[in-house]
Formats: sequence, structure tokens, C-alpha cells
Amino acid sequence: MKATLTNYAQSPKKVQLVINAIRGKKVSHALKVLPFIDKKSSAQIAKLIASAASNAGEKDPKTSNKIISHISVGSGRVIKKFMPRARGSAGRILRRSSNITVKLT
Repeated sequence: MKATLTNYAQSPKKVQLVINAIRGKKVSHALKVLPFIDKKSSAQIAKLIASAASNAGEKDPKTSNKIISHISVGSGRVIKKFMPRARGSAGRILRRSSNITVKLT
């Protein structure tokens, strides 16, 4: 089954660090490991994996044997802001967001 999280307010580079740690693992093992990863996105990814497992549980009751076959992160919307700088110029600030997709087999 599949679950997605769209426009998560953290940059894809930071989310990718957590995703690389759990790619290819069983769902039960990933849910045990994620609380010990000291990153902000680990709690949201744990919720997303639990959601995908519950989606799979509706069709197949054996969700404990499910493996995270595909998990990816892409860029979401980017909010562009400007901050005043020296001599009347402006510096651009990019607030990046992420789209995360999980597929279980």
C-alpha cells in the first residue's frame, strides 16, 4: 500500500537523512528505530509509515511482515521571502518543503 505526506515544512535534504536510515527495513523494525533518531522529521515519518501499514492492513491482515519497498522525498512548494541587506539591497530566503511517499510490499 501507499501513503503520502505533502508540503511537509522541512527541506528535502534534512528529510533524506532519516529516510536513508529506514529504507528497505520491515515496518515493525522501522517504527522501533525512528523514535531514537534525533531529527525533527523522524516523528512525521513514523506517522506516515504507520498510516501506510494501516492502509495495507485493510486489504491484508499480516502487516507485521510488510517491508518498506519504496520511500522517497521530493521538493514541495517553495515560499520566497526577502530580507533587507546592506546598501538598499535585498537577500532572498527560500522556505523549502517536502513531499514524502511510502510504498509497502
